[in-house]
Amino acid sequence: MSVALATSSCSTTDVRTSGILGDYSGFERRDDNTLVQVLASGTDLASYRRVMLEEVVVYLDPESSGRVLMPSDQYAVATRLRAAMFTELQNHFDLVQDPTVRSADLLRVRVALTDIVPGEDGELGEATAELEVIDSQTGERIAAAVSRRVASRTNATRDERLAEAERMFADWAAALRGWLVDVTGA
Repeated sequence: MSVALATSSCSTTDVRTSGILGDYSGFERRDDNTLVQVLASGTDLASYRRVMLEEVVVYLDPESSGRVLMPSDQYAVATRLRAAMFTELQNHFDLVQDPTVRSADLLRVRVALTDIVPGEDGELGEATAELEVIDSQTGERIAAAVSRRVASRTNATRDERLAEAERMFADWAAALRGWLVDVTGA
């Protein structure tokens, strides 16, 4: 069983972690961009049929001085990533919107975009997606992953750079869907 959040449209870089997922020592390196932790090995995950996508949280790289990602752009980035994940999962799972719901068949997915380095015009230049999949009743982490991506079009137009960020989101969302469908049989 593996969680893979790899993409092919972005250049390779080292994975940076923010600390929001706790201790990363139990994570396995899958490639230069991806770390994975699966804790529920041997657990039957086929009973999970519903997913609750929590709001995406955004953290800027504290060392990205000189470039700014306005709060409205941070909100837009978070909303676009969550929408990409929603789109990927909606045909396979019942998506729960109420964050207070707890049930034996519900997985919660928490996602953060961390170490964001804004691009030249305030768009997304680099980012790390850190996510964890949690049992909604017990709060037990089932899996977690970290994936770092860098937009590869440094001399492209603003629209092309925005499109590349959308591809990063779509790739991360497709990887999450693929893993969830694989482990649950949905």
